[in-house]
This record gives sequence, C-alpha cells and structure tokens, in this order.
Amino acid sequence: SLTPRLKECLNCLLEVVAMGACIKKAVPPSRVAVLGATGQQGGAVLQALVAQGVSVVAITRNPSSEKAKVLAGLSKVEVRQADLDDQKSLEAAFNGCDGAFVVANFWEGMDPNKEMKQYENCANALKAVGGMKHIVMSSLEDTATNPKMADAKV
Repeated sequence: SLTPRLKECLNCLLEVVAMGACIKKAVPPSRVAVLGATGQQGGAVLQALVAQGVSVVAITRNPSSEKAKVLAGLSKVEVRQADLDDQKSLEAAFNGCDGAFVVANFWEGMDPNKEMKQYENCANALKAVGGMKHIVMSSLEDTATNPKMADAKV
C-alpha cells in the first residue's frame, strides 16, 4: 500500500527507465543504487526497477539481515553496505552506478537535522562518484521547512 505521492514518484522514475527520456532526452540508467532497499520506499523502488529489467545495487546498513539476504538472491540485484552518516561508505556503495534513489532514515532518532545531514552526505557522495544520469531524492513532506543543506549540489 503505497501513498499517492510515492506512487507518483515511482511512476516518474519508471517512466524515465522505460522511455529513456527526460527533458534532455537522457539515456536511462543501467544500474541504479537504491538506498533503504530493505525498507518500504526503497524496497518498492527496487522491485519496480527489477521488474523493468534494470540492475540494482541494494544499499543497506546491514547486508546480513534476512531482508538483505532475500534481495541478494534476486536476479539483477547486488547488495552493498553503507551508512548514511558516513560519506565514504556511500561513495563506495554508489560506485559503478549511473542512477540513484536516495531516502534518509528520519525514523531512526526522528531528528530532522540528522536527516538533512544524511541527505547532504548522500549528495556529496553522489557528486564525488560522478556519472549519475538520474537521481531521485525522497523525503518526508515536512523536511522542506527544516534547515537547508549547505550547497550540496550534485
């Protein structure tokens, strides 16, 4: 049961993957990193991408978890470990990907400042890795009113 907003985001991402077109007629990504792959949002994105034949790097805090092990058994899925609070681990996880679905973990600690720092870490890691054709960042609606990232443009 996806929220209407999440369904809209997924449909947009699938449109880009399926049609291979956006405003600049970009080539669709061939390998997409999905943060939160064992969670609800990331898991739904992973399943939708795999259904379209896209290779996915499932990024999780704990690749030894049961959910991560199930993902590792799927065709076109590679599981990698990363910590949203550690930019270098994110860089390693994003390496070799040309698309990314980014979601932070607000519910762990329920601290909007920490969540925004996690998005900043992701943005800086994506920028450092380079080569990203498509990036989708998902957040809770109220994060827009919290402190903005300090120029973490990708």
